[in-house]
Amino acid sequence: MIQPLRSAHRLTFSVLAVVLPTLIFTGLIARHPARENAAKPSLSGRYLQSTNGTVMLQINKGTLRVIATEKFNFPETLVYLSARSTIDSNARLLGRLNARVLNNFQLPGSEENPRFVIFYSPALSSVVDSADVAGVR
Repeated sequence: MIQPLRSAHRLTFSVLAVVLPTLIFTGLIARHPARENAAKPSLSGRYLQSTNGTVMLQINKGTLRVIATEKFNFPETLVYLSARSTIDSNARLLGRLNARVLNNFQLPGSEENPRFVIFYSPALSSVVDSADVAGVR
């Protein structure tokens, strides 16, 4: 009773020993190449630099335009507007920052005049950068 099971297991492991490396190798070859030659986004005109220099910002006609620099290396970064340089209950979430593209965020109406743009990483549970945008609108 054990001998037929041993034969079946030996055959199964022999097949897997050939098939699994072949599948992995084929998958590695079929991957899409990294886009190294893709054009980096840029801002035209005047822009602001964040406190730590990881982000460039521009405000134009009620739109906040944000580009992450090469120094930016933070996971899952969220963009907030706030009257203070910290996130409080009055901070307004604008959206998620994608580090590889030009990000456009709609700013709230002119009755609110927040002073800081804050970049917060929930994965790190901390503010990773901020920018003072008082009077830029």
